[in-house]
Amino acid sequence: MSIVFVVFVLASACTGTGGEADGPSTTSAAPGEFGGTLSFMAFGDPEELMAYRELIDAFQVAEPGVTVEFIETSDRDDLIARLSTAFAGGAPPDLFLMN
Repeated sequence: MSIVFVVFVLASACTGTGGEADGPSTTSAAPGEFGGTLSFMAFGDPEELMAYRELIDAFQVAEPGVTVEFIETSDRDDLIARLSTAFAGGAPPDLFLMN
């Protein structure tokens, strides 16, 4: 199920210790001590998008130092176009869902 995948990805994204200048990780962060913003791009039916929003809200309560920017796309074609543009411009979302 895609919701379970999103939970896993959001949780694992917050345990990294990376040091990328443009990335969401803070240097020398211990697991569970991430602070910053994650961008998440996805599309879906209205019910699915609502479930993502609820999941993001619950995640932000559990990880108060993390802000998740949810980028909704209208459909799969819009998602592919926006991802292509974001990657070409060097600023892709931190997380994205591909069905």
